[in-house]
Amino acid sequence: MKTRLSILLLFSTSFLNFALGKEYDGLVVNGNYKDLAIFISVGHNKWDLKHQDFHNTVKLRLLANGIKGRKPVMGEEPHVLVMNFNSLDNMFTFDVYLAKFPQAYIEDEFHLFGAVIRPEQGEYGWMGTNPKKSDIINSLNEVLDLFLFDYLESNISWREKSKLLIKALESESNNAEKLGK
Repeated sequence: MKTRLSILLLFSTSFLNFALGKEYDGLVVNGNYKDLAIFISVGHNKWDLKHQDFHNTVKLRLLANGIKGRKPVMGEEPHVLVMNFNSLDNMFTFDVYLAKFPQAYIEDEFHLFGAVIRPEQGEYGWMGTNPKKSDIINSLNEVLDLFLFDYLESNISWREKSKLLIKALESESNNAEKLGK
């Protein structure tokens, strides 16, 4: 009985998680979506959280989801995962988002003047007061889970749809060749 209840709970939790993911066109990336540059901005804070604390947290979360997180190579990245951490006295905020560089996504030369765009995607951020250092890191992990769920859902779904479209076009082309013979 316990085993059946555990299995039912496992499947219902998995289904619930799957049902919550959203697809955003803005999260679909050119190239390998499992290779993601990370840019982290951290100011002075009373918790003595450093850039490396956030970098390690983000990188571990990416690795746990099959994504290689790495430092960006400026001028060569089509997109980058950004995490900004700000604090004032006992309050803190952070946000996580995917930034894209227009020159990698837009072919029109007149649009190359914008340095970075933040395409349509979910809101992934957190604000709190009087936390412990571990609370901030745990909150970041929760926000990263939300971002990664949407990011993976968007990219995997887009690639599956692309494969179906290619198959349909190939099939249509083969049918046209047969009719032409």
